[in-house]
Amino acid sequence: MRNLPCAVLLTASMLSSVSDAGTITVSPTSSITSLTTALQIADAGDTILLKTGVYHEAVLIPSTLDSLTIRGVGNVILDARVVTGLELGAAIVNQADGVTIRDLTIRNAATVLADAGDGIRSTGLDTIVSGCTLIGNEAAGIRLAQSFAVVSKCTFIGNANGIVLASSGGSRIEKCTFRSSLGACAVLTDTIDVVFDKCVFEGSAAGGGIDSDDVSTNPGLVVRNCKFRALVGPGIRHVGNSLTVEKCSFRDSAGHGITVDDSGFVTVTGCSFANLSFQSSALVLTSSSEATIEKCSVTDVSSMGLSVTDSTGVDVRSSSFKRGGRDLEPCVFADGSTDVSLEKVTIADWGEGVRSVDGSVLALTSCTVSNCVRDGFDVESTSGAVTLTKCKATGCSAEGLDNGGPTTDAVDCTFKSNRIDVANDGTLTLTGGSHGTGGTSTPPAID
Repeated sequence: MRNLPCAVLLTASMLSSVSDAGTITVSPTSSITSLTTALQIADAGDTILLKTGVYHEAVLIPSTLDSLTIRGVGNVILDARVVTGLELGAAIVNQADGVTIRDLTIRNAATVLADAGDGIRSTGLDTIVSGCTLIGNEAAGIRLAQSFAVVSKCTFIGNANGIVLASSGGSRIEKCTFRSSLGACAVLTDTIDVVFDKCVFEGSAAGGGIDSDDVSTNPGLVVRNCKFRALVGPGIRHVGNSLTVEKCSFRDSAGHGITVDDSGFVTVTGCSFANLSFQSSALVLTSSSEATIEKCSVTDVSSMGLSVTDSTGVDVRSSSFKRGGRDLEPCVFADGSTDVSLEKVTIADWGEGVRSVDGSVLALTSCTVSNCVRDGFDVESTSGAVTLTKCKATGCSAEGLDNGGPTTDAVDCTFKSNRIDVANDGTLTLTGGSHGTGGTSTPPAID
């Protein structure tokens, strides 16, 4: 028989609710009517079954209850506010390792005496949360401050933040839905090697989808097969080395798709960006290095398709950009960036195609720009070396190639059916290809 805490007095009928298999059953009509009581009599490794009902309580899982399971059976609601409206604080605070929490609705956690109103807060290793709904919690729906957690098939609605991962690592968030967060759907602070897979992020009031705290770094973030929509703020804002985003969609939002600051080793593959409004861009890289963007599509974006500032080693391949730059912004903008390469990139119906400024060094191969309001390719006088190979600009209302750069080479390129096909106020060498020379201040060198 268990050694029971002195503070707990059990009747014979209550003891009968504790099976030899380590299962404790709680229901509004049984001898054990609260999760608090069940936790007082539980041992490590036990399972607590909560039957259908509303439980007005806030509980602590102590560090002595490793490998505990709390599972809802039926419609189970844990409400961290009593019927009279008194707020009890965080709904579940877990200090044990290997705890599983399943199939509960957790709501109305509130910040009390500076203790954050989290739905679930865990400082234990290997926490598993599955099939839970977190509603209207004043801080985070779930806050994880340790490592190797798995959160799956959970729904977050109307929390201040959906999930917060702080000073942790190796966690996986999968098949979860985040709706109507007051801040960001997910917040990362000093967190490493987190995976989001098959999640939906939508309708945040501010802060966007996945937000890396800008006072910390969060390396090793992987986001796969996720949907970001109807957000205010970026879909993903990342600070810290190693970001991988694969097969995700970003749409119908008032915020950038992906922003990356002070990061290295960034890969964005097979993603789509559509209907981003309010001066939003699809991808924004700042002070970053070693980035690969491949097989992405961008459509109907109010500002830029790709902005690269003070970065190096950016490689864009086999991607398409259509309709954007409503205030005549360029689709691809390189500012103070070196070793930027574009290969098989298609740009159509944008304010401007590609613009290079402030010492940027670009190599463009087999890229096509068409029907821009301004220039197809705009190499400004402050640009570094720019090389275009087998590129094409057609149907632009200004210049196909407007060069002011000190070292620009266009090899086997086609500039046709633009208002002015080639304009040169810098140093430009044209080799092969098909082009005009109208509008030049200094005729280009033609090999």
